[in-house]
Amino acid sequence: MLKVALKSGKVIFTELLLSRTLLSELEKDKYRSRITKRMSSDGDGISFYQYSQFMNLLNDIHDLEIALRMFQIAKKPVTPEEFQRAVRVCTGTPLDSRMVSLTFKIFDEDGDGHLGHEEFYESNEGQD
Repeated sequence: MLKVALKSGKVIFTELLLSRTLLSELEKDKYRSRITKRMSSDGDGISFYQYSQFMNLLNDIHDLEIALRMFQIAKKPVTPEEFQRAVRVCTGTPLDSRMVSLTFKIFDEDGDGHLGHEEFYESNEGQD
């Protein structure tokens, strides 16, 4: 895994996110596999600024969870644009579009281009 991690900031980012969860190693392996399959050669990964934006989002995870729950109640999956809007409302700052794309690559379990409430929030339950 270290060899892959050195090649992509995306994998390192995924590992940092997973280290903050309560998921078992077996569950974490699903996310690792998903991001490895979905990675593209679209640059050098993420910047520290992009990473810090996402960490700020995790500080407001409960507000975002409420926003995403509204989509769940409406039985509507969240598009990248709607996710970006919800992040901006919850944190007061926009999330870089590259980070939104990466978030969907990591958490969009079924690969449909939408996030269900469970796909994002369940993996982040240990973020208090």
